[in-house]
Amino acid sequence: MAVAYPQSKEEFSRVHGVGEAKLDEYGPEFVEVIRTYVKANNVDAPVGPVQPLRAEKTRNGPSRDGVLSGTHEKTREMIEEGLTLDEIAEGRGLARNTVISHIERIARQGIELDLVRLLPAGERFARIEEAFGESGGAFLSPVKEILGEDYDYEELKLVRIQMLQTGKLAGA
Repeated sequence: MAVAYPQSKEEFSRVHGVGEAKLDEYGPEFVEVIRTYVKANNVDAPVGPVQPLRAEKTRNGPSRDGVLSGTHEKTREMIEEGLTLDEIAEGRGLARNTVISHIERIARQGIELDLVRLLPAGERFARIEEAFGESGGAFLSPVKEILGEDYDYEELKLVRIQMLQTGKLAGA
């Protein structure tokens, strides 16, 4: 990554050693940090050692052609059933952050999710939403800097997804 400076999930997926699990769990955050670094330091991002793009199908079925993979579909079903993040993560044997990555992927494919019960409550949600407005974009790091240590990336991601779904934030 320090050689290739991947600035999209597709570029990140081409980095040697990055499989679907790493792409889902770490891709959005790494890409965001790398984009910010490249922009702030006027880096000419060279093409680093990459592997060919993976085939369109994964072990869980299609995922890059607009159809949810089996694992993403299961997460969507559990959200629709009204389960919490912890219940989904525990029931699936996944980390909470992986579940949130699934939610991001589902939402990016244009599938609306009812996230209300997963979002921070009241004033906390409003403050995060306000911080996205102050930051002028959809990147998490500037919002985290505005809000400080009392807020975590999980809740920032969930609010960002909700804001994207409701049109209150331009695409990330």
